[in-house]
Amino acid sequence: MKKKENKKLQQEIWVRLAVLIISIILFQVIAVILLIIIIINLIIAIIKGKPDSGVVEFSKVGFNEIMRLLKYLLFISNERPFPFNELKKGE
Repeated sequence: MKKKENKKLQQEIWVRLAVLIISIILFQVIAVILLIIIIINLIIAIIKGKPDSGVVEFSKVGFNEIMRLLKYLLFISNERPFPFNELKKGE
C-alpha cells in the first residue's frame, strides 16, 4: 500500500514540475496581458468615472486562477489550476 501512495506522490510531483515549467513561460505572457488590462481599466475609469464591471469580473477570474496556481505549486492545495480543472468565476 505504501508503494502505491509513494508512486502516486512521485507522479504528482512530476505533474507539479511540468505545471511549473509551463507557468514560467506563461507568466511572461500573463504579465503583459495584466498590464494591458490595468491600463484599459484605468482609461475607462478616467473617462466614465468608474471601472468597467466586465473588466473587473475578468480580472477577478484571472486573479483567482493565479492564486490557485500558486497554491498548487507551493503545495498549499492539491486543487489543480486551469486547464487541468474548470475556470472558477470571480468571487
